[in-house]
Amino acid sequence: MRIHPLLAHIVDQLSLAVGVATSAANDTHKSEWSNRDAIDFLDTVRRQTGDEYMGLAGAPCLPGAGDFAMELGARCETLREAVDCNCRFMAIATKAFSFGLEVEDEEAVVTVMALQEGQPQRGLVSDWIMISWHKLMQWLIGSEIALRRAEFDHALEIEYRHYASMFGGGCQFNRPANLMAFDAALLDRKVVREPLEAGQLKASTPGYFEKPGLLARSWRQLTFSVLRKEIAEGASGSSTDELGRQFGITGQTLRRRLRAEGTSIRKIKSEVRLDVARDLLGDEAVRLGEASIAAGFSEPNSLARSLRSSRGIKAGELRDEVRSWRSASGSEQKRD
Repeated sequence: MRIHPLLAHIVDQLSLAVGVATSAANDTHKSEWSNRDAIDFLDTVRRQTGDEYMGLAGAPCLPGAGDFAMELGARCETLREAVDCNCRFMAIATKAFSFGLEVEDEEAVVTVMALQEGQPQRGLVSDWIMISWHKLMQWLIGSEIALRRAEFDHALEIEYRHYASMFGGGCQFNRPANLMAFDAALLDRKVVREPLEAGQLKASTPGYFEKPGLLARSWRQLTFSVLRKEIAEGASGSSTDELGRQFGITGQTLRRRLRAEGTSIRKIKSEVRLDVARDLLGDEAVRLGEASIAAGFSEPNSLARSLRSSRGIKAGELRDEVRSWRSASGSEQKRD
């Protein structure tokens, strides 16, 4: 699998920030890299800087902390215990970030908060931490964790869709902290990994990032991913029966499995359309009506109606929200 655009952005900015040429990790052109090549490059920079955060955070962290987190999590019984243990371990390992787990009603939230300002490129570190923790949690339970939302404490510097494809949509920027929110019931899932597997995963080239440990994907995220690609390319989005055929099951079975995950095709399509519209409105030249049609709504005013019913805001406010994400001062205003 070719390098993910968000990882490519991290590598590009990191190589400039710390002065390490990407050729140090791979002789091929970066456009031909895989996600594993990017991870190998990050490992190279960590070794050269002697810092898990590559000199970009407010305080250093000994290299290997992330690797130990994998082994520590694999020694736990449940995902809740694994996340809690890693939060306490990282409190000892670093003074640059604090890690926390909070549960309210049916939602679990893993928070990553910068404790010191550090360098302007600190956002690269927090993005990598978010990616790593999301992948780690999924690997530990052998199943995909569909995020309800993901928030970042920095401005949006690349196209929104690249964050959406990495974290599953529902991303917000210039927020007070970095966080991932998901179904709290997943915290009770059993850890299915052994400590030895952590070392094997780190050492093996195939499957390290793209599909770690034969990850079982949720039906919600499978459906969301397919529909987002279709709608972003101008299609109306497959029906339940058509999606079922793609997944090798009947439409009725897909409806039942989505219902078990607390969602439906109709709800997912609505989420996808709003997510695609959010991406389109990042372009100042795109009008609200054009974004509505391009996002798969039936008419220009449909986007506005959907926003009123789902979020209680106007379409113009959604455009303003996206604009604010690209403002570097937004995160400073949130902290005041």
